[in-house]
Amino acid sequence: MQQINAAQAGQADFDEFLDRLRNITQMQAILGGFFDSDIRTLREPRLSIAPDVHPDISDDLVRRATARLAVFSALRSKPAVDQEPALVPEDPVRFPIWTRQGDLLIGIGRPVARIYPVVACIRPARTNRPEVQELLGMGLAHVAHALTEHVYARPVWPEGLAEATLKMLSIAYFVVNANAEIVHDGRGADEMADTAWSVANGRLSLAQDAERLALLGAIHAAVSDQQRASIVSVSVGFGLVRLAVVAPLKTGDQPLALVLFEGQRTDHSALREHFFRAYSLTRSESLTAQEVLNGRSPTEMAEVMGLSVATVRSYLKQVFAKTGTHRQSELISLYYSSILPVGTSIARAGAHRQS
Repeated sequence: MQQINAAQAGQADFDEFLDRLRNITQMQAILGGFFDSDIRTLREPRLSIAPDVHPDISDDLVRRATARLAVFSALRSKPAVDQEPALVPEDPVRFPIWTRQGDLLIGIGRPVARIYPVVACIRPARTNRPEVQELLGMGLAHVAHALTEHVYARPVWPEGLAEATLKMLSIAYFVVNANAEIVHDGRGADEMADTAWSVANGRLSLAQDAERLALLGAIHAAVSDQQRASIVSVSVGFGLVRLAVVAPLKTGDQPLALVLFEGQRTDHSALREHFFRAYSLTRSESLTAQEVLNGRSPTEMAEVMGLSVATVRSYLKQVFAKTGTHRQSELISLYYSSILPVGTSIARAGAHRQS
């Protein structure tokens, strides 16, 4: 009940915000919501309509905005020319994007996990002042902030949404008890064939002794009174290391630990892309940060990326400066702390369905 009340309060605040924005900008109608580019539809649209406007305008606004956004999404999703990652040019699109069609104005913000924050409005011809555009920009920024909270800080996720988000973000996980016994296996079909993790007699383990001991120590720290989160290394062959976060998971009376890691399909996942975009990393900086998250050293990065070690270190400095970190371990911790709320919510939902 408390979660429902909080959600209702959030919706009421958002409705009030749209009403104020419409009044200040003198618009006939304003829509705020999230456009899902995968299914080409608006999620949770909220509308504010002027009292003297016919109610049917709300349906018309949703229909026209959805159609326009579907075209935009289709153009954005066209496959690029096949090139080496290091040679792909910077994305020329600069968000936010504003598009007009007659009396319809749509603002589109930077996407989060392929979902775009959107503000759309029906505007009378006389409202073409620069200050109106600034106010609408502030409105779009408000919706973008709400989208980030929507994706990354939800309460327990409904059953279908948990699986959809798990697949979309390519997050895999285990829920284990103090003895490393698996309470819930949250791997997808692709991750089941992953040989990095060892499951014997229902217990989670790793092949290498040092990594296995580190995993057990991290689980103990998570379920003990410390309730401390840790990051452990998982060797996946060919000198590549995958990283996992082990954190306390509060669900029921039994102390449990969440072992959260990226699946095999996450080299170019939406989750990493959002993390890079959140800190305004360029493509070269993103590729460098990608290799940091893959567990590679600067020398290994230089070899993989076809660059000199000096160039890689230069990119690393830029990444550290933008993210407020000072070394690779801090960048890794920052990244995993950003995805932990999502993984925790998904795992809680999964564990709840198992009980």
